[in-house]
Amino acid sequence: MGAFDEEIARATNMDRETTKTESQAAMIKEAIMKNKYLHDLLPSLSENDINAMVRIAYKRQINKGDILIHEGDLFAEEFFVVEQGQFQFHIAGHTGSDDHKQHQFGFMGECKAGNSFGELALLYHAPRAATVTAAESGLVWVIDRVAFTNIMHQAHRAKMLEYVQVLNNIELFNPLLVDEKQAIAENLYEKHFIKGEKLMTEGEQGTMFYILLSGDVAITKNNKTVRTLQGKKGLFFGERAILKHEPRINGAVAASEDVQVACLSKHTFELILGPLEEILLEGDKRNVSKLPQAGGSTFKPDSSLINVQMSDLKRIGLLGCGGFGAVSLEQHKQTGVCYAMKQLSKGYILKCRMQKSVMAEKKILALCNSDFIVKLFATFKSRDSLYFLLEPCMGGELYATFHKMRFHGHSAKARYYVASVVYAFEHLHERHIIYRDLKPENVLIANDGKCKVTDMGLAKQTVTKTRTTCGTPDYFAPEVIDSRNGYGASVDWWTMGVFIHELMSGHAPFEASSQPQIYQKVMRGVAYVNFPYNRSDPAAVELVKAMLVHEPNERLPLLPGGTLNIKNHRWYRGFDWEGLWEGRLEVPYKPQVKSMTDISNFKVKESDIPPQLPYKDPGDGWDKDF
Repeated sequence: MGAFDEEIARATNMDRETTKTESQAAMIKEAIMKNKYLHDLLPSLSENDINAMVRIAYKRQINKGDILIHEGDLFAEEFFVVEQGQFQFHIAGHTGSDDHKQHQFGFMGECKAGNSFGELALLYHAPRAATVTAAESGLVWVIDRVAFTNIMHQAHRAKMLEYVQVLNNIELFNPLLVDEKQAIAENLYEKHFIKGEKLMTEGEQGTMFYILLSGDVAITKNNKTVRTLQGKKGLFFGERAILKHEPRINGAVAASEDVQVACLSKHTFELILGPLEEILLEGDKRNVSKLPQAGGSTFKPDSSLINVQMSDLKRIGLLGCGGFGAVSLEQHKQTGVCYAMKQLSKGYILKCRMQKSVMAEKKILALCNSDFIVKLFATFKSRDSLYFLLEPCMGGELYATFHKMRFHGHSAKARYYVASVVYAFEHLHERHIIYRDLKPENVLIANDGKCKVTDMGLAKQTVTKTRTTCGTPDYFAPEVIDSRNGYGASVDWWTMGVFIHELMSGHAPFEASSQPQIYQKVMRGVAYVNFPYNRSDPAAVELVKAMLVHEPNERLPLLPGGTLNIKNHRWYRGFDWEGLWEGRLEVPYKPQVKSMTDISNFKVKESDIPPQLPYKDPGDGWDKDF
């Protein structure tokens, strides 16, 4: 075992047997190689990655009747390769009474020696889809998710170090501080060109800088080659495009069958650090980073937080529920003002390991002050629960409204709601908050018909990339599925493309019967998506395709111009963005809300609330600042 593998073993408390014969290692490697789902989900999985997976795999003896996986397990973290034995997959029945369901287990298949299962557990905490039982005694090799993730991140860190070393050799970037160069390296993205394809055109306005990773590139002048960059990793060109938006002096053409480069646009550079010209004016003696600091002093918590006590409120009715708890409509006893109160079960929070995300949700809600985002007014806590007191939107969920009113395919309505979300995203991204959970269920219609984004449970404030795989599978961006290189606010614009498609067609573009199939479709891309509104609204199709671009940096709002690229898109021709911002644009639908206590747009009963998990205080004070 190598030094890095030993480090992983220590970090994950692996007091486990990883020693294996050459034939066992070859068998594990072959099983990984032929796991189609794994390679569909991680198309860039390299041979080095697979060899590292083989090295960290540890042995587990299995007895007949042992259960390796329980259906519905929320915290699956193991991928299995079978050396000996036979393992059967069963899934619980989903028809009949609850009593019958407990005893209906359908046989779904089996896994024998030389094969593998449980690959989703390597990516994120997806609930297990079936129960896996040993039909006979056997031997399996296990790859732990934490160790696998560390392998992937180590490879990414090595690549970032190479990029930083190249940036160190570029005189133009000498004034950049170490953390600034690291941030630039994180935002470089790789692109392939085939022989004869142009990377730069002489005389065009330069917007992109390149680092050569493999292949040959011919630098041209007047359509003649003046020099050739030959396959040496780390050569760079086009760097002045980051400094000035000026015509290219030279062109660049792929001179070999396949050319791979890492590239960065002037637009992306300035989103991260601001104009390079300003940095150069400050000179080489800079010591304060241009990187924004998450949670810094630029944005303060919203002053709309109020002094109200739980004892001042009385429950009017239920607005929603789930394993987390419930959302209720509450009325202030003295003033008559109504609020939505979101209750979170502490037992559920602990079971799902959501302590940090719940505390982050409070902070993020307090930082937001937008007419397009549900406002936070107060927070409370009790022995068993946490509470958010929020702005009520009594028109109901956008999802329910579109299905009830059959609004799918109504372009004018979709335009209005999408535009509102664009303003919400601008507000969040300005505060370095990634939302990560856009879907019609998380957009609420207010009493007056305006719409607001709600539920910051998965939102994260960060100035660097994050790697957590979370959200709604139908809305996952490719970089969320394969999160080894991390991702930023680009994922929100991907979800915007999915959101538009769902409003226009009634279903998500990558819809499938299982999560692995959804992920396969996402990785295949938008070229395979069916657009039922192609004839009725081709401009909407064009906008969706411009959002569902596999490369994050090439999605429409990430190109030079930012969100103006959406606002100026032909789908929005004639749309009154200023009127929407100022609140005077006529809403496309006014919900029926008879009074501030009318909950008729929410179809939930008290009996729908599932039994809540008991809470045992771990004693670490995780909720002391709530």
